[in-house]
Amino acid sequence: MNTPTTAQPLQLLPAAQKAADAKPADVLARWLGDLASGTRAKYRTAFARFVTWATGQHAKNAAETALRIIAQHNRASARELVLGWRASMTDDGLASATVASMVAAITSACAAFHDAGVLEFTIERVAPKVEPRQDRSGPKRHEVEQLVELIEADTSPAGLRDAALVRLLHDCALRRGEVVGLRACDVQLDRDGGPTVLALRKGFRERQPVLIGYKAAQALRCWLDCREAPDGAVPVFVAVGRGQRGQDRPLTGEAVRQILARRAKQAGIKSAVRPHGLRHSAASQVARRGSLKELQALGGWRSLSAASRYLDRLDTDRRKALSLVEA
Repeated sequence: MNTPTTAQPLQLLPAAQKAADAKPADVLARWLGDLASGTRAKYRTAFARFVTWATGQHAKNAAETALRIIAQHNRASARELVLGWRASMTDDGLASATVASMVAAITSACAAFHDAGVLEFTIERVAPKVEPRQDRSGPKRHEVEQLVELIEADTSPAGLRDAALVRLLHDCALRRGEVVGLRACDVQLDRDGGPTVLALRKGFRERQPVLIGYKAAQALRCWLDCREAPDGAVPVFVAVGRGQRGQDRPLTGEAVRQILARRAKQAGIKSAVRPHGLRHSAASQVARRGSLKELQALGGWRSLSAASRYLDRLDTDRRKALSLVEA
């Protein structure tokens, strides 16, 4: 269909006109709204930190203020500004992964504003190389078995809850945020394809179905039966012994860490037992005895490089390699 060049512009409906007239604040709000909740929280923290570093002040709307600071410079100056902020965080002792996450907030926002035509440039190649900093290893196989044996011998409500926690964290390699975020309606133990939970996985805005093992499913069933099978949006994991049944506080990630540390001490385990360490232990077991596809499927990683960070670097493997190389 040929449109005459002299044709009058089409009249837009109010909603369409409002979208076309979007202001920078609208672009920012839409971009933040498209982020996963966990990423959005991290980015807000990064914006606040950037503004405080750059101006020495706390801004009420840190994200908007951060982008105003960037926009008042040209590309070269803005890039140097971000690099200076990066250096300050490194000097403060922040881990490279944390610094990279902070810097990503600025660069991602700049890219979104550039795509929207609000900013004339993007900022690239300013994130530091992420290097392992802390011991991410988990407990050994026999220590996990020792921990499970201790917990499953406890038939109290706390014991039933903790057994389900450990099974999900280790046997199913879920992250603690994914576990504490489970609601009663997310548990599908009688599903035809096998017991499943709907977890809010890292990098996703919608809950994803995650197949769980039958021992984990049984532990979950026992815990939910103890709570008289709650339904709806009631959290699965709550504190016990506080108030009346059904009105307990949902567990936080920090509470899960403390529970594991206390249980490990009771079991006489000397090494640190952390929520993410259990996930690490599970990945290492699959890496030793399974395939690469099985490893990725267990942890929900999209690439092998992401999964490889969780593998144990054992001295025994290096000794074997050295024996093969030595002349």
